[in-house]
Amino acid sequence: MRQVSGIDYRVDCEGVTAKALEELFCCAGLEGRAGDKILQAFKNSAVVRFAVAGDHLIGACRAITDGEYHAFVYDVAVDPEYQGRAIGKALMAGVLSELRVWRVMLVADPHVQGFYRQFGFGPYENVLAKCDRQWLFGSWAPSRPVTGVTRTAENSSKPDGGSGPRTPQDALVAELKGLEEEFLVPAVRKSTRLAELLDDEFIEFCSSGHIYTQSDLVAVLQAESPVAQTASNFEVTSLAPDVALLTYTIRRHSDPSVQTLRSSVWRRTNGQWRMVFHQATITPTA
Repeated sequence: MRQVSGIDYRVDCEGVTAKALEELFCCAGLEGRAGDKILQAFKNSAVVRFAVAGDHLIGACRAITDGEYHAFVYDVAVDPEYQGRAIGKALMAGVLSELRVWRVMLVADPHVQGFYRQFGFGPYENVLAKCDRQWLFGSWAPSRPVTGVTRTAENSSKPDGGSGPRTPQDALVAELKGLEEEFLVPAVRKSTRLAELLDDEFIEFCSSGHIYTQSDLVAVLQAESPVAQTASNFEVTSLAPDVALLTYTIRRHSDPSVQTLRSSVWRRTNGQWRMVFHQATITPTA
């Protein structure tokens, strides 16, 4: 550990909790990483760096590597209240100092690519990626739904108490929950991924009374300022082999706090789930 201007830079996971990491990634606009899974990802990484102010985790970065040829940098995050103090630069410099390999890669949204260029990063041709969103939130493979069955995210554990689904319906809950939660990620709202999640025939009835098409909603969400939101109480009902209804609750952590009941209809076409309908209804907050 070394101290710079009241900030401690740590090189291992000792004392770092899953809750602290989840809060950091949420405030930094990198939602989608949650629970013990994100902490385990850091523990499984070859190189980690953390920035701590007092007892508050304000920055993190990690990398995996084969130690000879290749390395990949992940999860570079700094609390917005501490940005502009070269914390991200210190985290990156610390990680890169231990990656003595031929090629180091990372994925960066266009608006932050300038930050990484100062370390020598640039566009790299012929890169492909395979993404399975089931593994983003759990450790199971996608399966086809069972029509007419309602399943909740909370009751989808194995009967013997183990974690992870046993049935195709459990996998459907996990898959649609993961897709729906992407809408809460500020980086997704600003990217082309947003349109990929919405069907061309999409329509939404908002709690405000507005009716949005796909292009309307994309424009609204991309212009909206980020606000922390929490989704819970997910339930899925299969309406047909490739159509499912997802219901859940969202609490918007604004002042005052707003809670809404959400209903989404998802349709799978050519193996891709896309939202075709959404409705929001304001409910009293506790």
